[in-house]
Amino acid sequence: DLNLIISQFTNIDASGDGKLTLDEFRRGQANIMGAQYNDQMCCMTFQQLDSNMDGALDLREFLMGNGVDRQTAKAVMDSWRAQRKAVKAQIASERARQKAERELEAERRRNERMERQRAYGGGHRGFGGGGYNHGYHGSGRNNTGGGG
Repeated sequence: DLNLIISQFTNIDASGDGKLTLDEFRRGQANIMGAQYNDQMCCMTFQQLDSNMDGALDLREFLMGNGVDRQTAKAVMDSWRAQRKAVKAQIASERARQKAERELEAERRRNERMERQRAYGGGHRGFGGGGYNHGYHGSGRNNTGGGG
């Protein structure tokens, strides 16, 4: 079943880059084979499947290694790539939307802070306008009760 093979591929692809390195392939095969896993056989299989000899298995190579014919494997891989691209674009769009929301919220908070400062004398309370006068400047009185 193609969906099972694709699912295996994506589960083995730990980095999520759409290619299986030898280490990813080894771990995947060890999980699948269990006690029957043979590292030497795994490395030989990897080399045989890596038809373009780039040191990694793409989905097409993985599908063909699991008995899928070349034409079907290519069509599946093209479709899979298009789906991955659409998902990545959707994720990027969602991240951009979330970023814009955070920026709008930060701007709203800044505006509220500025409005509060304006409402309370520009935030300079006690330094000129709106401050408190605790003395008796210019009253001419002597509050000690003495003459003078």
